[in-house]
Amino acid sequence: SASLLIKKVRDGPVKEWNVKKPNDAMRQGDRITAVNGQTGTSAELCAIIGGAQGRLHLQVQRSADDVQARRRRQEARAILRAEKGDLSQEETSKRPPPPTMQVKAEKPEEKPR
Repeated sequence: SASLLIKKVRDGPVKEWNVKKPNDAMRQGDRITAVNGQTGTSAELCAIIGGAQGRLHLQVQRSADDVQARRRRQEARAILRAEKGDLSQEETSKRPPPPTMQVKAEKPEEKPR
């Protein structure tokens, strides 16, 4: 499926979201996979964002590097717990699905030129 790659977070609604929600912050390498519940090509997603007034609902998928790093940390913790007898070896091999998050940001109204 198509998505928009986040290359950089600049001043604006997304940066404001990141300050308010640091645990759910959008970062370089993340991908926007849906806008206001709609999916489409990257051009279509850009058009939806460009034409939106008010609130935007963005579905964002973490970059693969972040997901892999998180899985390695989770697996390491699970192995340590298994060594201590806190969980079975079978549970150490379970992998969570790639995380997605919902981002709500207000798009500023355009000022007349």
